[in-house]
Amino acid sequence: MREINISRKLVEERHRKGIGQEELAAYIGVSKAAVSKWENDQSYPDITLLPRLAAFFDISVDELIGYEPQMTREDIKELYRRLAGRFEKESFDLVLEECEEIIKKYYSCYPLLLQMITLLLNHAGIADEPGPVLNRVLEIIERVEKGSEDADERKAALTMKALCHLMLGHPEKVPEYIGEHIRPFSQDAELLSEAYRVQGRVREAEEILQVCMYQHLLYLVGDAAVSIAGTSVKDERIEEMIRRTVKLGELFQMERLHWNAMIQLYMSAVVYYAVTENKEEGLAMLERYGRCCYSPEFSPILHGDSYFNQIDGWLKEELELGIQAPRSEAMIKEAYLKGVTENPYLDRWRNEPRYQKVVEEMKKNSGGNII
Repeated sequence: MREINISRKLVEERHRKGIGQEELAAYIGVSKAAVSKWENDQSYPDITLLPRLAAFFDISVDELIGYEPQMTREDIKELYRRLAGRFEKESFDLVLEECEEIIKKYYSCYPLLLQMITLLLNHAGIADEPGPVLNRVLEIIERVEKGSEDADERKAALTMKALCHLMLGHPEKVPEYIGEHIRPFSQDAELLSEAYRVQGRVREAEEILQVCMYQHLLYLVGDAAVSIAGTSVKDERIEEMIRRTVKLGELFQMERLHWNAMIQLYMSAVVYYAVTENKEEGLAMLERYGRCCYSPEFSPILHGDSYFNQIDGWLKEELELGIQAPRSEAMIKEAYLKGVTENPYLDRWRNEPRYQKVVEEMKKNSGGNII
């Protein structure tokens, strides 16, 4: 988006006053053709005319030129990292004040607003009262929905609105924003890959397919974790799902490739085995969970590996936050530890030596910040 939007503002203000281009031209002392060029973004008014135009419309010069500051993608990523770090160390309300100042200043920079929404959704849980924060997020989402001309940005805003209502305890609203029909995955990426291959652009074709396989792998593991988490009675199919998905994770070395996907899978399995009273399998999954959390290889930075050896560029360039996690490493580890120590489903195992060892190792490898 352009920072200077004088053409749009001139049209809006002229219509508000109910005058034609001729009348405006006569008042300023220019030709109608000059006004037409200004309004069609073909040229700008001379700088000396700006105060007179602003006075005529009874607005400020800044309002006249439609000044809408924008932030580059890299600056947005850096800002997100800085604010996420502040949330880790400072009071929520203090950091929220800066967030509000930034939102106000960049109220028409929709990529930034989307990342501020993501930031607040990821940290609302540490606020004394998450509800008002989530309601404020809904206001920012509405701004993106109404103001952005980018279809992808508006779609992202709708998805975030659905998530926000889910967090507010309004699951009945989710279908209203994302629909109830599950559409087949688009094959556009595969088609593009084949087009590149035909042109001899083999490396680019392979990169696209690797990115597709990587994403489908994450979808499979993630959907399995959600499916397992939604089951509260013994089910052979769910237990087979756990076995197959864990084996798939081992095959693709996903504890190193994408630790969060496996951590979510393991905890879903832990809770399933807890509610179905299978202590042996449950504690085995808890040990996997703990090992994944306190492994020396744990890193919140997304990356490829020797198999997915062409996805790093895509991760850095195409993901809105790049390769960084939406929260700091310390906050992530604290949340994972609380997922064990504050999980009511695991109360039955608190005196088990294997449970206690997992908690001890997780605390020891948290950097000393978690007690």
